[in-house]
Amino acid sequence: MEKEWTVFYLIKAVDTDTMRPLVQMLRKLTTVVLPDNIAIVFCINFFKGNLEAILQTNPDLVIPDRDMKNFTTYFFELVNIGRTSAIKIIEERPGLLVTEPDDLQNFLVLKTLSKYQANRYLLFTWDHGNGFGIFSGATGPTEIIKSNVNVPVLTMEELSQALSRTMGERKIDLMIMMNCLMQVFNTGYTLRHNVEYLIAPQTLLGFEDYDYQKLFQKLVDDPGIPADALALYVIQCFTDNENTRGPFPVRLNMRAVSACNLNHFDKLGVLLAQLTVKLTHRLPTIFCELRRSFFQSQGVYLKPKLVDLFSLLNNLQTTEQDERQWIDEMLALEKQCVPRLFRGKGLPKSAPRLTYHGISISSPIEVPVARYSLIQKIMRFFPRQPQKDMLLTYEATDAWSTLVKQMESMESAGAAKNCP
Repeated sequence: MEKEWTVFYLIKAVDTDTMRPLVQMLRKLTTVVLPDNIAIVFCINFFKGNLEAILQTNPDLVIPDRDMKNFTTYFFELVNIGRTSAIKIIEERPGLLVTEPDDLQNFLVLKTLSKYQANRYLLFTWDHGNGFGIFSGATGPTEIIKSNVNVPVLTMEELSQALSRTMGERKIDLMIMMNCLMQVFNTGYTLRHNVEYLIAPQTLLGFEDYDYQKLFQKLVDDPGIPADALALYVIQCFTDNENTRGPFPVRLNMRAVSACNLNHFDKLGVLLAQLTVKLTHRLPTIFCELRRSFFQSQGVYLKPKLVDLFSLLNNLQTTEQDERQWIDEMLALEKQCVPRLFRGKGLPKSAPRLTYHGISISSPIEVPVARYSLIQKIMRFFPRQPQKDMLLTYEATDAWSTLVKQMESMESAGAAKNCP
């Protein structure tokens, strides 16, 4: 029987900092009893010593892999047992890597689509994120710096490649990323032919911040819910939970998470490229005012250097009159591209030029980020080159990459000294 929804998780949890919240999430999922027309499948890369913790969904059983070597990959599914559910092993695939497109394709084709055909698909990615890729799977920045090793990362181009091979022209209806900082323009633009709706954090996000119970109970209660309505519901849960008592308000206070409709990213990308070509052509004469526009926009994170796209456009609208046509058209697309945004109460929201709108883009300079000074160090290790070249991957489009690199070069050459 064809499913109404098939949910497939891609998870990397190779350290206790990610393993414990993963097991806690699985425990919450076992409280949901699935109807026959909904399937939830997992591909999890983890330390094999934690297999029992997964099967029993008991975070107290999680143990560290001190050698950071004994990893394996298992396929699991959520199955009903009476009035509860349980995690059941499908099979072990020790050599499968969630950072490799070919391995992802094998999982999606052999273990998901072949058995769990559905009217709608939900893809959930779950691990660390850094603005240009996912599944870096780090124990921590300090350990990576000290170890002096490369970090494998799955880029959005590689994920798109795996989905295209697997799905063809069929799109994933909804993709939810539990990966920090991944609601950048490049993510949506790269996946626009693979995914209809994308939910991802623009800021940092805790593993426990999504309300997994509400999400999957919604699927159980309304299996025919369309992807756009489910996406809006997930974001609404953030607002509802911030307004309740308990742990959610404290955690969500500094979060920004958005639902993006990727069907509009083709047009947004064309306009961005046209705008960027114009700005790059005039860069020698407008460097200072363009630099000021970046500085006056909402910074998202220092390293990697990220700024809110629509905050930047609102600032450019007041200074770059020659480019108003493209800027105005892009601003007019905001509500279509970002139909729903959760912005925590602790984040600035006083003016369009200095707030979070739901999509980040790379910046040539480090834009100050309010109230994140204590955790700026966490991204210092990402400039270390992983096994794949991140530069063009991270810069959204070739045109934007050119502008960013030229401004960085001028900044390094001391051009800012001439700015008022």
